[in-house]
Amino acid sequence: MRPVDREPRRLTVVNIVEEGRYGGPQQRIAGVAVRLQADHGIDTVVVLPAAGSDRFQRVLNAAGVQSRVIQLHRLTREILHLAGYLFFFVSEVRALRSVIRSVRPDVVHCNGSWQVKGMIAAWLAGVRRVWHLNDTFMPAMVRPLFRVVYRLCPPDGVVASSRRTLQYYFAGRRSQPLATWVIPPPVDTARFDPALDVPCPYPDEGFDGVRVLSVGNINPVKDHELFIRLAHELNARGRGARLRFYVAGTIFDNQRPYYETLQALAARLHVDNLLFLGSRQDVPALMHHADIFVCTSKHESGPMVVCEALSMAKPVLSTDVGDVRELFEEHRCGLVAAGREPQELADLLERLIDPSGEAAAMVENGRATATLMDIHHAAAQHAACYRELAGC
Repeated sequence: MRPVDREPRRLTVVNIVEEGRYGGPQQRIAGVAVRLQADHGIDTVVVLPAAGSDRFQRVLNAAGVQSRVIQLHRLTREILHLAGYLFFFVSEVRALRSVIRSVRPDVVHCNGSWQVKGMIAAWLAGVRRVWHLNDTFMPAMVRPLFRVVYRLCPPDGVVASSRRTLQYYFAGRRSQPLATWVIPPPVDTARFDPALDVPCPYPDEGFDGVRVLSVGNINPVKDHELFIRLAHELNARGRGARLRFYVAGTIFDNQRPYYETLQALAARLHVDNLLFLGSRQDVPALMHHADIFVCTSKHESGPMVVCEALSMAKPVLSTDVGDVRELFEEHRCGLVAAGREPQELADLLERLIDPSGEAAAMVENGRATATLMDIHHAAAQHAACYRELAGC
C-alpha cells in the first residue's frame, strides 16, 4: 500500500525586530512573510516597537502580515533612548515573552546582533529560536552584550546574510552555532524590473547626461562621504558637466548632524552636481532612470540595494562589503573596489560610463544574477530553516 502524501504541517513564526524605522531588514521581513504564507504554509507574526515604526506598520498592514506593536526601546548611544533601554529592559523582555506565549509559535526569529531581548524572551518561553545576523561590524557597546546572551541562551540556529558575516562572528571561536543558513538579502525582481514604464522621478527631469545613484538611509555605515569624494574626483577630471550624483535615503533625527557634515563637505569640495533626494518610496523608478548605481558602504553584510540595482539591469560599482566581490566575480555583473580611495572608485566608474562597452555585458548578467536571490527563493530558504528547526 502506497504511503499517503501529506501536506506539510502549517507553522507559525514570530519575527521580532527592535528597530521600527523602515530599512532593508524591515523590507526583508515583510516581503518574506508574504511569500511564506502564500507559498509555504507558514504564518508570520511580526513583533515591532511602537516608536518610529509608522511606515513599517503600514507596509505590514497593506501586505496582510500579522503584527503586534509593543513598547520596545532600541539600543543606541542617544542618552535618553539608552536610559529607556536599560530601565525597561526586564519589563520589555517579559512583554515579549508574553506575546510569544500567546501566539505559541513553532519558531522565533530575531533580527540583528544587538537585538537581544527577543532571544532572551524566546529562551524563557522555551521556543526554538533562530538569530538573524546581518552585519559585519559590532560597535564596542554591543559586543559584550551579544557574547553574554549568545552563551547564556544560545540560538538553535543562525541565519547569516553572507558568508563573510559567519566568518566575522564565528571564525576561530569555540562557540559555533548548532545550525547555520546563509540567506542573502532578497530582491523582488517583479518590482525591480527593467521593463518598467514609469515617468522620470528626478527633480531635474530634463538632464540628458549620466545619472549616478546611491540608495541608503543617511548613516555613517553607508559612507556617503566617500560618495561625495568620488563625485569631487570625477568633477576634477572634467567629467562634471555630464554627470549628476544622487543620494536617496531617509534622514532620521539622530543622523541629522551627520547629514549636515555631508552637506558641508559637498559645499567645501564644490560638488554642485549632487542632490540629496530624501526618503523615497519610488526606488524602482529612480533606478530605472539612473545610468549607474554606486554602493559605498563600510560594513554591510549584503546590501539589498546592490541586488535591486542588478535586477534593474544597471551597471553597479560597489565597495568590498559582504559577499559582493564573490558574487560579481562569479557572475561578471559589476565592479568592486579593492580599497576605499576616491581615485580608485573614480577609475572604476569611468569604465561604466560608456554604455556600449564593459557595462553592456554587466547589465545583461546582472538581471540573471538577481533572479538567484529573488524573494521567492529567499522565502523557500527561510521555510527550510523553520521546518528544520521545528522538526518537520
